[in-house]
Amino acid sequence: MPFLEAEGIHVRYGDVPILREVTLTMEDGEIVAIVGSNGAGKTTLLKAISGQLRIESGKLWFLGDRIDGLKAHQVVALGIVQVPEGRRLFPFMSVLENLEMGAYRKEARDGRDGTLERIYHLFPRLRDRRDQLAGSLSGGEQQMLAIGRGLMSRPKLLMLDEPSMGLAPLLVTELFRAVEEINLRGVSILLVEQNPKKALEASRRGYLIENGRILFGGQASDLLKTEYLQRAYLGM
Repeated sequence: MPFLEAEGIHVRYGDVPILREVTLTMEDGEIVAIVGSNGAGKTTLLKAISGQLRIESGKLWFLGDRIDGLKAHQVVALGIVQVPEGRRLFPFMSVLENLEMGAYRKEARDGRDGTLERIYHLFPRLRDRRDQLAGSLSGGEQQMLAIGRGLMSRPKLLMLDEPSMGLAPLLVTELFRAVEEINLRGVSILLVEQNPKKALEASRRGYLIENGRILFGGQASDLLKTEYLQRAYLGM
């Protein structure tokens, strides 16, 4: 039984089809990358899984249960958490208050203090800035906070939408190191990225999506070697 499975997913924005026959699987404990260009449907796929967008047709399973048709708060209650593109923090609340906002599931509230310490260990700068307003943080620190807030809910599946966007190369390396550590701690990760090389290097398996369809899928190391991806996305 796959950890997460999508079968023949179709999603529209109005009359415009965005996802077409999207099928993928994910096993427990994996990092799986979804790569592709802007407008390919990557974010739409995450929103469909998280219940933010209605699925026109197709099926979604999580831990063996159908989840297509569930509302977003019901999906979160199952342990699926999305860290959105653009961070979407509460800028006039402190770092600590933003983190505490993530612990709204009962399971998360019960273990809030322990989870907070693990996040501070993962991102020490958040401890140093815990009383600082989130809006005054650097871009890299805001991304750390957004991921930390997602982790406060103690997810089984963490979905990251373009986490490296706008970050300097050194911060991108630091961020992906943190993603791998989160995974080693038992959190499965679905990673949407415009940086296919970094994403696939950090992942076990990957999918390339174009024009709302899965073009390639398989082992991440094999996907990196495909002539199409190297030519179209890596400039090789």
